Amino acid sequence: MPSKRSRACDACHTIKIKCNLGSDGGDPPCTRCVRLGKDCIITPPKRQKDRVAELEAQVASLTRLLEVQNIQANSPVSSVPASTFSATPSTTNGEAMSKKRRLDDATPRESSEETEDPGGNGLPGLDKILKNADQRFIFDKYVQGMMPNFSPVPLIGDVNYDLFRKDRPLLLQAIIYSACHGVLPVDQQEDISKHVTDLLARRATDKAQKSLDIIQAILTVSVWFRFPRYHSNMTGVRLAHYALDIAKELGLEGTCNDYDSAITSHTDSAAAWSTWLFCYLMSANMGILARRSNPIPWTQHEEILLMMLSYWPHGLEYNRLIAQYVRAERLCETLAGTYNLTVPDPMTPEHPSLQGMLSQNSNLLTDWRVQIPPSLPGPSRAALSFWEHYATILLHEAVLHTPTNAASFCAPFTAERLSITDFPAPALVTSQHVNSLCVLRDTCQAFSELYIGLPMSTLTSLPPILFAVRHLYSVSILLRVYIACTAIGNTYGAYVDAESLRVDEVLEKNVDLCDKLHQIDPKCLAARLSSANARLKEWVVNYRVTQGIAEPSIDKPSLAPNGISSMNVMNGVNGISEGLNGISNINGFSDGINANGISAGLDFNDQNTALDWTDFPPLAADPFEQYGYGLEDFFAEPFPDFGTFRNSM
Repeated sequence: MPSKRSRACDACHTIKIKCNLGSDGGDPPCTRCVRLGKDCIITPPKRQKDRVAELEAQVASLTRLLEVQNIQANSPVSSVPASTFSATPSTTNGEAMSKKRRLDDATPRESSEETEDPGGNGLPGLDKILKNADQRFIFDKYVQGMMPNFSPVPLIGDVNYDLFRKDRPLLLQAIIYSACHGVLPVDQQEDISKHVTDLLARRATDKAQKSLDIIQAILTVSVWFRFPRYHSNMTGVRLAHYALDIAKELGLEGTCNDYDSAITSHTDSAAAWSTWLFCYLMSANMGILARRSNPIPWTQHEEILLMMLSYWPHGLEYNRLIAQYVRAERLCETLAGTYNLTVPDPMTPEHPSLQGMLSQNSNLLTDWRVQIPPSLPGPSRAALSFWEHYATILLHEAVLHTPTNAASFCAPFTAERLSITDFPAPALVTSQHVNSLCVLRDTCQAFSELYIGLPMSTLTSLPPILFAVRHLYSVSILLRVYIACTAIGNTYGAYVDAESLRVDEVLEKNVDLCDKLHQIDPKCLAARLSSANARLKEWVVNYRVTQGIAEPSIDKPSLAPNGISSMNVMNGVNGISEGLNGISNINGFSDGINANGISAGLDFNDQNTALDWTDFPPLAADPFEQYGYGLEDFFAEPFPDFGTFRNSM
């Protein structure tokens, strides 16, 4: 009789590849773990709980008791004491004893979870951490203070705490996770974080319980991700990948051939369409930031979904808003693909096709501006202005590329990514190069001015992965322009005045913003990301000492000055760079940079915007050390599947 097959090590079993221990037997380590320097561990098999075995054991125990006491078969069952149901089966019944052992091997955690949370919705665990009144307050904060600015999930109908607790408990807990920053002490936030991530892991690995609600809950958590004290392997990028995997399993990426049947269920179909497109938005955004290809290719399927959300007569206003965000992200992805930003060899300033592509892509940006509907509320137009600035930076970023510095443009955007030797210095500086540098200067300054000028309540309610990360990216691009214009051996500095970059002013304002965010909640992602500005400020001081650059003048004009004097000598290009002048005040939407460096028509403080949640109780003192910037964790490699994360907890 052949011997039983040996068990593969955990590292090989996790990614489902062949392990020589499983095929040849023997003791660890396996050849793969030796080659990669991994710990080779074999976890013993664990017998799972069997409900049938439990019932059979109880029946066997009761049958033996009846035989011993000579009780007839028609005797009342109620006369049997309850304690007999826990009697140990006789060893003569081998099958029952074997199944009983499998029952006894069930982990205490599994038994306690079923006892405390029979419905599996996680609410009993949340109630132990947070009182119902506090849950209601945080839910109302999300609905009234965060959702008007940005929401990845459409909350339709009667949006109230009691209804969500009854019908959508998973999404309710994700909302409380996302909105608890600045309200609860750090310890309590960490407990909620652990509870919600545990719950999502259990539900996402249960094939029978995968649903649209799970995808929406994971997307909500990933959008307002916070670095947990627990689960060191959990990142916002991985959460977005998990949501994408579940969406594919549920068939949301399928073809749109049967629209007639979809229209019969207006709400459900529209929710599925917007959920899939938001998965695309998150995937495209992270792909550009990490300079990787998007796992969701833009096809006719996505184009049709976008048209359906935009023009479907039964659609919700929220779905039309999501369509605008997706269209803006699609523009950014198109620009990144045009300049090969997501591949190791992006376009450089010396590329012969650069000037023609800049002109062509500027037209794409102009066309996108015209498509903004006039009916969008103020917060939505303001949010889209960030996409406009972001797309403009991507449009002109190629002027800062070299054949060897492509990897440094991806996240995290820290001082360690900057190089004072690997910068572009073309022998022939054209008017297009100077134009792009000035556009980058003005756009990065306007991005910071717009972001810093928002109310603190709005800043903490915006998704950090879509706003705070891009703001930090704009600061890093401004510093790259500064290096290209001031470093030893540069050729751009003769055409762009380094003083006009106002690097010190931008960094000083960002450091002040960081201090304010840390006073609200030092562990929220927006505060953690802004911490990088202090290090960038130190880097600038050291850079000037190294290069022998004098300190800038004390007299500092406002950001984004009216004119660009250095451009006036270049082919008659006057005033602010082309590509930011665009179209004048379309429906109150941003037309680029105005005289004060702030986009027009982008006031968050109108009557339609979010409430000012400034009366939060003070935070408890944080007993834990600062985690650092945490950017490396946010953009870490994703696990092969959700089960890997589940096993690592």
